Amino acid sequence: MTRAGRRVSVVGFTLIELLVVLSIIVLLIGILLPALGLARSTAQQAQAMSNIRQLGAAQTLYQVDHQGHVPWGHPPNSGNLYGNPVDVKYEGVSLGGLVSARYPWRVIDYVQDVWELIYLHTDVPDRGDPFFAYNASVTPTFGNNAVYVGGFDSPFYDGFLDVASPLDHVANRGGHVIYYDHEATSPSELITFTETQASNAGGLASEGEGFYYTIPPLGKTREWEARGDEIVRVSAQAGGVPRGHFGPAASTAFFDGHAELMKPEELDDVRLWTNDADAPDDTPIP
Repeated sequence: MTRAGRRVSVVGFTLIELLVVLSIIVLLIGILLPALGLARSTAQQAQAMSNIRQLGAAQTLYQVDHQGHVPWGHPPNSGNLYGNPVDVKYEGVSLGGLVSARYPWRVIDYVQDVWELIYLHTDVPDRGDPFFAYNASVTPTFGNNAVYVGGFDSPFYDGFLDVASPLDHVANRGGHVIYYDHEATSPSELITFTETQASNAGGLASEGEGFYYTIPPLGKTREWEARGDEIVRVSAQAGGVPRGHFGPAASTAFFDGHAELMKPEELDDVRLWTNDADAPDDTPIP
C-alpha cells in the first residue's frame, strides 16, 4: 500500500462518508433550531408573565396608597390628580405633561427597577439621553387598559373612543371608566395590563414596538379584531394593541392580581376590558 493509501486508512473516512456525516449534522441542526427557538420563546414568555404580575402588584400598592384610586391613563389637564398637583421627579427635576402622565411614573415607587421590569422585548432606552424620561415612558413591553381603567384626559386624545375631553375629566367620570378599586365588579375578569405593540402610532412609536396603553377591541366602534393568531387593526387610531412579543399569546394581568397568557381570540371579548359589557361584542360607551 502506498504512503497516500496508508494516510487514507488512518483517517478512516472517505469523501462520501464525510458528506453523509455533514448531511446528518445539517439535518440535526434543522431539527434542533426550531426547538431551541421555542425554548427561548417559552423562557421569555415565562419572564414576561413574572414581570406583568409584579406590575399588577405595583398597581395594587399604588391604589392602597391613593385611597383606592387606580392610576390614570392621563391625568387632568389642570395638572391635578385626585385634587393634588401632579409632581413626578426624575433625578431632582420635576416632570410634567405627557411624561409624568404615563403609568410607569405612577408605579415607579413600587418596584425595584421599573424600567428593567417593563422592557423585555428591547433594551431600556438610553438613560444618558436628555429625553430619557419621555422616551422610557412611551414604548414599554406592557400597556395598561387605561381606556376603561383609569381613563384619559388630554387634548391629544380628544375624541379618542369618545372618552376624552379637551377641557377636563368630566367625560371620563363614571360610566364605562373605573376610577376606584371598588368599582371593579369582577376583578378576576378585568384586564389591567397586557403585552402591547404599537400600531399606527406615527411619531410616538414605530409599528411593532411596545406601547404604554392598550386599545381594547371595542370602544364606541370596533378598533381591532382577532383573525386566527393575528390581531388586525380596523381603526386607524394611534395606540397599542395586545400582541405578544414572544409568541401569538400576550401576557395579561387582571385586576385581582393574577396573570394569564391570552390568545388573540380570547382577548377579543370586551367583557374582559370593562365589567360593564354584557356580551363579547358589546360596548358600554353611549
